[in-house]
Amino acid sequence: MELIIYAIFSVFIIYKMYLSFGNSGHSFIPVDDFAINVNATEEYDDFIEGDTIKIKNNVETIKKYNSNFLVKNFIQGSEKAFSLVIEAFNDGNKSLLKDLLESGLYKKFESIIDDRNNEEYKKTTVISINGIKIQDISVIDNYIAIYMKIDSTQINEVDSSDKNIVDDYWTFGKKLKTYNNMWKLISIDKQ
Repeated sequence: MELIIYAIFSVFIIYKMYLSFGNSGHSFIPVDDFAINVNATEEYDDFIEGDTIKIKNNVETIKKYNSNFLVKNFIQGSEKAFSLVIEAFNDGNKSLLKDLLESGLYKKFESIIDDRNNEEYKKTTVISINGIKIQDISVIDNYIAIYMKIDSTQINEVDSSDKNIVDDYWTFGKKLKTYNNMWKLISIDKQ
C-alpha cells in the first residue's frame, strides 16, 4: 500500500515539474499557483516594452509548441526566478543556481561565489519588484530567448542602506521543440 502511495506522489511531483515557467497551471521553478486557462485569449500589451508585432508573433510561435504558454504566467515566473537567483547567489547556493542558470552563466556565478570568500561581499536585498516588461523575443532555429527589463528596488548592504531603483535586463531561454518546459537564465545586463 505504501508503494502505491509513493508512486502516486511521484507522478504528482513529476506532473508539477512538467508544468513549468510560462505555463498555466502549477509548476516547479520558478512559477507556481496559477489557474489553468488553456483556451483563453490573452491580453498582454501591458507586459511589452519593445517591438509589439515581433513579440506577439514570437509568442504565437511559442504557443505552437507549447499551447499552455501564457505571457502573464511567464512574467510571474520570471519575477520568482529573479528573487530566487538573487537569494541563491547571496547564500552561495550553487546547486540551485546550477538548476536556474545556463551553464556559461552558471560558471561565472560559481567563480564569483568562490572568489568572494577572500573579499568583502556586497549582499543585495530586493525590496520590491516594481515592474517587468518584455523587451524582445528571439526565435533562432530551435531556441527561444526572452529579453526582459526588471525594474526593482534594492539595497546593497555594503555600499549603503539606501534603497536604489535598479533596472536589470535578464534573458531567459530554452529549446523550443522540447518536452522540458524549464526556462533558464542565459544572460544578465545592467544598464
